[in-house]
Amino acid sequence: MEIKVLGLGHVKDYLTTETISQVVTEKNIDTQVEKITGCKNIGVFGISLTPSVIIDGEIKCTGRIPTKEEVRGWIKDIKKKETQDEPGQSE
Repeated sequence: MEIKVLGLGHVKDYLTTETISQVVTEKNIDTQVEKITGCKNIGVFGISLTPSVIIDGEIKCTGRIPTKEEVRGWIKDIKKKETQDEPGQSE
């Protein structure tokens, strides 16, 4: 799982990163939360509002701090999709 937090270094960006990191730790997920900063780097993603969250290439949230419950839901949906995509796996 690839998680990116896009931001310009404001408090909301830090809080978004912390929220996601807490859920990742709580769910024992082996991934790093990558911070993307700088207008040029953020612009590559077509994002105009920060903080923004991208998980596995999909924009999940822009312009606000997600709740832990939202992050848990995103991760649950991705895990479910990964399980369905694996041959021979059932729910």
